[in-house]
Amino acid sequence: MLNGPIAAGKSTLAACLADEIRAADHSVAVVGLDEVFFMVRGLSNASLDDWWDLARAAHSRLVRAFISSGVEVVIVDGPFHDDCERRMLLADLGLDHAPVWITLVVSYEEAR
Repeated sequence: MLNGPIAAGKSTLAACLADEIRAADHSVAVVGLDEVFFMVRGLSNASLDDWWDLARAAHSRLVRAFISSGVEVVIVDGPFHDDCERRMLLADLGLDHAPVWITLVVSYEEAR
């Protein structure tokens, strides 16, 4: 679980990790919350918060589908801003083990 603010490097790190895992001959999927948000944005006349809620629900189901299909490593990246958002993701996944959370911290200047 890669967490952090916008432009912290989550997607870049996820792609690099996925390359390393594939090079070690393991199956890996990368599921980015931002990408799912862009898929659902504008599906209705809903508010921005409603789009994020829809994206988070779809994102969780997609992550769960990869886990259920036997993918060895699922890298999740997104802006999980608080414990509530983290708990929502984990509750939907029904994992039998604890995930590893990595939070990227960068200054505004670095992100720019």
